[in-house]
Amino acid sequence: RASRFVLVSSLFLSVFLWAASFLYAPSMTMLMLTFAFSGLLVASLCESGLLSVRHINLVESSQTRFVSLFLMGVVVLGALGLGWIGGEKTVSAYYFKKAVDLSNVAGTPLVDIENQLIKAIQFAPADIHYVALSRVNFSKAQMIAQKEPTTDDSPQTTQENQQMFQEALSRAIQAARAAVSTNPAGYENWVQLGTIYSALVPKPLLVEGAYENAKFAYNEALKRNPTNPELPLLLAQLELNNEKPDAARSYIRNSVALKEDYADAYLMLAQLEAQSGNAKEAIASAEALAKLVPNNPGIHFELGLLKYSSEDYDGAETAFRKALELSPQYGNAKYYLGLTYQKQGRKVEARTIFEELFAANPDSAELKSALEALK
Repeated sequence: RASRFVLVSSLFLSVFLWAASFLYAPSMTMLMLTFAFSGLLVASLCESGLLSVRHINLVESSQTRFVSLFLMGVVVLGALGLGWIGGEKTVSAYYFKKAVDLSNVAGTPLVDIENQLIKAIQFAPADIHYVALSRVNFSKAQMIAQKEPTTDDSPQTTQENQQMFQEALSRAIQAARAAVSTNPAGYENWVQLGTIYSALVPKPLLVEGAYENAKFAYNEALKRNPTNPELPLLLAQLELNNEKPDAARSYIRNSVALKEDYADAYLMLAQLEAQSGNAKEAIASAEALAKLVPNNPGIHFELGLLKYSSEDYDGAETAFRKALELSPQYGNAKYYLGLTYQKQGRKVEARTIFEELFAANPDSAELKSALEALK
């Protein structure tokens, strides 16, 4: 019973630990336990006779001794080499997991995450490490760019911020290029490179060559994953950044052709048509989107706005009511439903809605003027 207990328990523990080691980035403790219980399993299999054992005398003759020593040397050197490589990859995985854990903790400085990623790259560089490092530096650049200047900022401070922005952006591009060099077949690496260049296309940046580099990177990603509907949508966004709406429409249609129920494509198309003043096409896209995502109150609200601006007040009422049905406290939907009632001549219902909103927002000048207009 004791032998059977050791055999069965070491079997289950070995299977569990090996599975956990492949599914998650293992710690040193987990790896030591995995190898320890695997050794115990092999030993118990030999002891119980389930695993056959062959005994070889390595000192039977001088020739056997020489061959055996040579083979043992090769095995030992190979084991040391594999152990060194495996150890580096394990330590790299440990630092990468630490970076991922830090990124999920609110308020963690980006520099701390960056330091862990740099350590992971130093031990065993991989494209996923470079992509993560690129995203961290790109986020740093975005934070610096979105920082609003104040009157207290000196010219030196402004210059330092510009220098920090350029350094973070340069590191993001270098890391993305390193990911592409490490694994050119990975389409995600090309997407990351294209995303950075695409952000440099619209005003006020307008970096020379950014549009061409972004388009090249996205096309390379599309070559490696031609059935992904997200990639034509990224190209459409790039064309919008470059103020080419017709080219953007073409890419959006390609995305819909790859995935007919792709909600993001219909949303982008509705926004594009609304900005271009094509109300009919915008409403058609928004209606298709509302059918694909029927439980999103924001989509029904956007559809109501489009119909309201097109003077389709009955359709706007239906859309706003659906938004409020999904989210009863949706203040903007209530307000525009009141405006819709007003346009329909249903002043009592409009006044009821505006009074309810004004009770919750007594400082709103818009609601006050709306009520006065009704009175």
